[in-house]
Amino acid sequence: PRGSDPGRSDTTEVALRVDPSTGSMPVPVTPDADPAASRPPARAAAAVRPSPLRRAAPVIGRIAFAVGGTALAFVLAVLAVLLLEGGDALVFTPTEVVFTAVGLLAISVGLGFLWRRIPELLAVSVAVILVLSFAAWLRPPLRGGFGDRQVRPANAGQLDRSYELAAGRLRLDLTGVRPGARGRSVSASVALGLVRIVVPADVTVHFDGKVEGGQICAFGHRDAGTDTRVRETSTRPGSAGVLEVKARVGVGEIRVGRSEAATLLPCG
Repeated sequence: PRGSDPGRSDTTEVALRVDPSTGSMPVPVTPDADPAASRPPARAAAAVRPSPLRRAAPVIGRIAFAVGGTALAFVLAVLAVLLLEGGDALVFTPTEVVFTAVGLLAISVGLGFLWRRIPELLAVSVAVILVLSFAAWLRPPLRGGFGDRQVRPANAGQLDRSYELAAGRLRLDLTGVRPGARGRSVSASVALGLVRIVVPADVTVHFDGKVEGGQICAFGHRDAGTDTRVRETSTRPGSAGVLEVKARVGVGEIRVGRSEAATLLPCG
């Protein structure tokens, strides 16, 4: 029994417990022992670093949103202009560009606050406004279809007053036209591309050509740059009449000559 004898040392009370199922030797049990103290310390969880693709996902998403939004906004702007101008011509005027720009900016700011994507939507609006501004600056306007077109009237009666193409190559062969004493006039225009005109060898030609950006090769003479205009008269002895030719190109080239080969050779 525990006493207060100063000669005895203090010991920890130990209880002996016998396993009744096996009858094995008693195992000492310390009541004050903490089971959690005997467990090994838990390792700190290692920090998981996201992959580069996961880190770049937000940036890729913003870029995809901007590109997709730009394409969609451009299509909607073109459809709006088509409804204003009609389905037979695509003409952007400065007034329409101003109203479209104000509307796009207002929609971009409103949706930007709602979706928290103001920079992306403003970039979309600016891109569309720049495209529409270019189309408004372009003269002649985009109308007349797209592709390659070849016109060769057999006589003056089959000659129309004007020929138009939105984008592509327009070839006008007038070698079969005899203007006569009264003379004839014709105009050709392409917004983006090439106008090639072959005039008769025995008529006097009054030529008036203009390009917003590109070059004009008229009867072997070349002029290039922006807002370039050439007015030239080519005469022939014993002329069979006077032919007035007017050509307009937005961005591209105008070629005028007396033969097919003359319109194909480089002009100096």
